[in-house]
Amino acid sequence: MFQLLTRNITKRFLSWKTGALVLVCIGTMLTCYQHVSGKLVSKPAYLILEGPFDVFVQVVSPDNSMLISSVLLTVMIFCFVESPVINQDDRFYIIRTGKRRWIATEMLGIACASLIWIFLINIMGCATSFNNMDWTDWKIYPQNMTCMLIYFLAYTCIGLFILLFHLLDIKALGTAVLVTLLVLEKFILDVLPNNINAVSPGSDTDKIISVIRNFTFMNRMENGFQNENFAFSAIYFLTIILILAGMNIIYAKKHEVG
Repeated sequence: MFQLLTRNITKRFLSWKTGALVLVCIGTMLTCYQHVSGKLVSKPAYLILEGPFDVFVQVVSPDNSMLISSVLLTVMIFCFVESPVINQDDRFYIIRTGKRRWIATEMLGIACASLIWIFLINIMGCATSFNNMDWTDWKIYPQNMTCMLIYFLAYTCIGLFILLFHLLDIKALGTAVLVTLLVLEKFILDVLPNNINAVSPGSDTDKIISVIRNFTFMNRMENGFQNENFAFSAIYFLTIILILAGMNIIYAKKHEVG
C-alpha cells in the first residue's frame, strides 16, 4: 500500500503538467499588484512583510490579489482532474488487494498532494516576494498555520469531489459542474445582493445572505485567512471529507478499473 501511495504522489508531481501549473502560479504572483488607497501602484507592492512562516495567509488573502486566489483554486482543480492515477502495475495491485484498499490509497494520495501544494504555494510566495520579506523573522504565526490547515482541508475536498466524479464516469461534466457552482456561489453572495439592494433598499437580503454565507464552500475557505470561526470551518470541511470518503468507497466497488 505504501508503494502504491508513493507511486501515486510521484506520478502527480513528476510531470510536465505540474511544472506548467507552478509556472502559472509564479507568473501570477509576480505580475499582480496591490491597490493602495484606491490607486494602482507602479510596481509590485506585496503585502508580505513578515518572515517566511507568515507567507501563505498573505498570498491567499484578497487584500493581496483576488486573482492569485482564483488562480490557485483553478490550479488545484487541474491538479486533481486526472484522478485516479492508475498504470498497469496498479491494476494488478487492485486485483490482488481489492478496490477498498486501492481507493483508500487514492484518497490518501489526494490528501498528501494537497499538503504538498500548500507548502509549494508557501515556497512560491517566498520566492516571488524575496525583496518584500523580513528574512530575520522566523516566528511561526498561528494565523498562518490555521490558514494552511483550512486550505489543506478545502483542497482535499476538491480532490475527493473530482475522484467521485471519475468513479461515477462523469469526470469532465462533474468538474465543469464543480467550477460552475464555485463561480455561481461568488455571484450569488457578492454580486446579486448589491444589485438587489440598489433596486430595493432596506430589504432583508443581507440577513438571508449572511446566513447562507456561513455554509458555503468559498466563504469557509475565506475564513482561513480571516482567522474567524476556525473550529466551525474545520468541522465543516472534515464533515464533507468524511461524506465524500464514504461515497468514494461505495462507488469504488462498482467502478470498473480501465
